[in-house]
Amino acid sequence: MLIIDTHVHVGEDRILNIAQSEDELIRAMDANQIDVAIVQPFPGDPNLPRAHDRIAAMAQKQSGRIWGLASLNPHMDPDEYQREMERCIKDLGFVALKCHPVAHVVMPLTAASDLIYTTAHSLGVPVMVHTGMSINAAGPAVVIPYALRYPDLPIVIAHSGFALQAFDAMAVAMAFKNVWLETSWTPVTSLRRMIKTLGSERIMFGTDSILNMPVEITRYCSLDLDEKELRQVFHQTAIDLFKLPLTGA
Repeated sequence: MLIIDTHVHVGEDRILNIAQSEDELIRAMDANQIDVAIVQPFPGDPNLPRAHDRIAAMAQKQSGRIWGLASLNPHMDPDEYQREMERCIKDLGFVALKCHPVAHVVMPLTAASDLIYTTAHSLGVPVMVHTGMSINAAGPAVVIPYALRYPDLPIVIAHSGFALQAFDAMAVAMAFKNVWLETSWTPVTSLRRMIKTLGSERIMFGTDSILNMPVEITRYCSLDLDEKELRQVFHQTAIDLFKLPLTGA
């Protein structure tokens, strides 16, 4: 069965003091039978445009197996931000943008926050939003104003509230049909409830860490999901939402 990991990183992170190479990621994917990954920079990378180039080179080398997701601190000149994001989507073939409220200190309903969602909407790609580790800045509710403003903009709640706010993430997705859940670090009881409540079409598999890959696969396989539901969360939701030119197997 095709498995797409919608949330992995390469590069370095000076906030978390970690680094991960392309080779390490590919080895972990192979070891865990993960076929495809959507790769983004670490939010604390000291040079995010360079990190984008690094991911693009990896995608070219691993044709069809690696897809990029652009992440950039929005506290900069808006035109410069938009140019880099347009470069990533139009020139490098990336499939979505990232909003990281914690690492990039993006408070909701500010100019920096607006810039991310407006840019994604204009480029016609989804926004993946980090949730968790900050109730004020990174609770699932931060996406609500933008889900209302842009009903045709796909929004992915990364980590589904990071366990503590899993129910909040599910409630937001229940209220807005343009919101999906990526479930890395989600407790199995919450995961079961999300799938039963929202349907597998609104849920996507992600790990966030090569160390977490076997855990997340086991978590899904421990649920009483039928083959259609497993196929949906393991690859079809990602294929449909990110418009990947892949066929599930």
